[in-house]
Amino acid sequence: MRNGKSRLIYTTAVVLCLSIAIPLLLMFIITPWLVSRVSQTAYMAINEICFWMIGFGVVIVVLYWERQSLRSIGFRRLTGKEGLLALLLGILLFILVPTLGIFIERVFGITTSTMGVVAALAKYPIWFRALLAARAGFVEEILYRGYLIERLNRLTDRVWPGALISLIIHTAIHIPPLGLGAYPGPSFSDQCNPNGTICVEA
Repeated sequence: MRNGKSRLIYTTAVVLCLSIAIPLLLMFIITPWLVSRVSQTAYMAINEICFWMIGFGVVIVVLYWERQSLRSIGFRRLTGKEGLLALLLGILLFILVPTLGIFIERVFGITTSTMGVVAALAKYPIWFRALLAARAGFVEEILYRGYLIERLNRLTDRVWPGALISLIIHTAIHIPPLGLGAYPGPSFSDQCNPNGTICVEA
């Protein structure tokens, strides 16, 4: 039992460090270096591959290092009610996030870059944008919500430390590329299904 908890502490610390370090490396070192050397599409593709590798890396950690099931990070089959709620929330956020960005720009004069991001993404084909959305949902829910919240909940017997750390990290990594138009997205606790929030994000 003690060995199992020690392994959990170690793996959680490793994943937490990587969840902070890798995005920072991508944003401030790797991406600036790539921008002047490859096309925008190429560096976007490299960026996406890196994030997919992080997501699958966490899955491997859970299954083979911790020897836990994916249910241990909150994953289970969506119910009809959860699926419908995810669809409605996704539509609501699709409308509200750009509207809020425009409101902040016009009322407070603060540039949120919301419309700039939308315009930049519009240049890419639909299949690539779909992959971006799928990656955002899958990787971010596993890394910043499913894993951190569930593991810290198990280690501390409290949901709020993991939820707070998750919120801070997830918001912080979105502000540099997206500006104040970034939103932390819907979170979940041990009573909610991350499959639903993946659908909302996507």
